[in-house]
Amino acid sequence: MKTFLSATLSIGLATAASAQTLLVQVKPVGSDLWGYADNKGEMVVPPTYKSCFRFTESGYAAVNDPATKQGGFINTKGERLKTEVSDFELIGGLFQTDVQGFACGLAPVKVSEKWGFMNTEGKLTVPAKYDKVDAFDGCHTVVEIAKKKYILSSDGKESPLADANVVDVKSFVDGLAPFVTADKKHGFMDGDQKVVIPAQFMGVGYFSDGLAWAKDAGKKVGFIDKSGKWVIEPKFDAATDFDPVSGMARVKSGDATFYVDKAGKEMRVSDATGMEAFRDGLAEGKRGDLIGFFDKTGTWVIEPKYQGARKFKNGHCAVKQGELWGILGAGAEVRCYQGYGVGEVIRTLFEAQRDFNSESRVLYPSAEASLQRPLHPALRIARWRRNEPLPRDPFEELDITIAHALHEGIVHRRYLLAFLAHEVVRDEPLAHELLA
Repeated sequence: MKTFLSATLSIGLATAASAQTLLVQVKPVGSDLWGYADNKGEMVVPPTYKSCFRFTESGYAAVNDPATKQGGFINTKGERLKTEVSDFELIGGLFQTDVQGFACGLAPVKVSEKWGFMNTEGKLTVPAKYDKVDAFDGCHTVVEIAKKKYILSSDGKESPLADANVVDVKSFVDGLAPFVTADKKHGFMDGDQKVVIPAQFMGVGYFSDGLAWAKDAGKKVGFIDKSGKWVIEPKFDAATDFDPVSGMARVKSGDATFYVDKAGKEMRVSDATGMEAFRDGLAEGKRGDLIGFFDKTGTWVIEPKYQGARKFKNGHCAVKQGELWGILGAGAEVRCYQGYGVGEVIRTLFEAQRDFNSESRVLYPSAEASLQRPLHPALRIARWRRNEPLPRDPFEELDITIAHALHEGIVHRRYLLAFLAHEVVRDEPLAHELLA
């Protein structure tokens, strides 16, 4: 059986003003190809693609044709978007685990070794002339020509970095982008390059639910608001972003992993290991070797009984029982479950499955979820190149794998930043050296 190599978040399309169509990428048992199923487990788009990715609010998802291996876009009926250029590539995540689709009506595409942006009518409205690009957020993005960075707006207007002391700008999230100065201090700017938070931190994350983690001069982590003020004082060794639904963030202090709310109140789960960050109101944890989910009070809402799981999204997630994946609902009050209770698997049909889609918001790939798939064996050579033994710790192997992948140009830098933000990459000196 082929294992599921990707865990990304997807966005679906509302079919009516009061209804949503929830879709999930699946690979049926016995098939080598991927398609889409609804929350009842019924196939909506037949498995005809080598790989398929998340729907965005545009109503389109990126797919790869199994014969030509070319990129393209389909709607929720499986109809392909007609494009004025037929041969193009898409921005891929770590080992193509996620592909950036449309945001602000534009999708990054690579044509003849240069990057541009295509609109939802299939037209290349921003010419392919950039060496590097990122996906739009807040209708702004960062692009690069000849190692010179620009801020590009969705209307095609580009502006070079105005401050010569700014040496790098990260991805825009929630309208703000972290930037780095020549003295390696971090701050935030908006799409017009207005400095919203001056560069004063040793590292920062991205804003979520109004807060972002930041690292002080003593390399302790706390949380700041959009004015740059400490809301939760820096006293942790590591932290993840806040989950807007639960209002919780995972933090680490010494050997202890626990959670804090936006007021800084701690919540610890005594009977769980392998505790993940909250997503959509629930956090994954283990009791023994089995996986379940607990809420912000630390109460097990779904008892640990699964061999594998993805993150919750829109009240659903994929879980593994035995050798197959099924669809899990978070509560019986959701009508689409048709009577299935809390923690019940609606149907177990698929050999592989990703996370559920909705039009609610566009989210970036989950660093933690990506850990649930095996690493590319060929990239073990990175450790060998450093004259070090192959690690037994999978997290340590991931450190080396990501660094090598970035160095070889097969993974976009935003994904390394995502892993750094989630305290997965522990080899920070190597990672930051590659980012320099």
